Amino acid sequence: MAIKRDNWTNDEVLSFLKDMEWVRDGKTGETEQIHSCYTDAINAVRDIFEAFQAPEDSYCGPMAYDTESEFIVYVGPKLPW
Repeated sequence: MAIKRDNWTNDEVLSFLKDMEWVRDGKTGETEQIHSCYTDAINAVRDIFEAFQAPEDSYCGPMAYDTESEFIVYVGPKLPW
């Protein structure tokens, strides 16, 4: 068994979030979507990690985590306005 407790990749985090959107009913074994408020929170976190993977030269919202300020910041090209 190979175990891991830290230093997650974006792909690993996105995989965890995808798996968390669904639950298995304990009685029937059927898979169903979790309550929409919970799913909305998962989607918000997914958006952040997907933005970390966007190319830095695109206008689609590439983001990065500033370890000094502890903020998530936009790192793409200056917007044209």
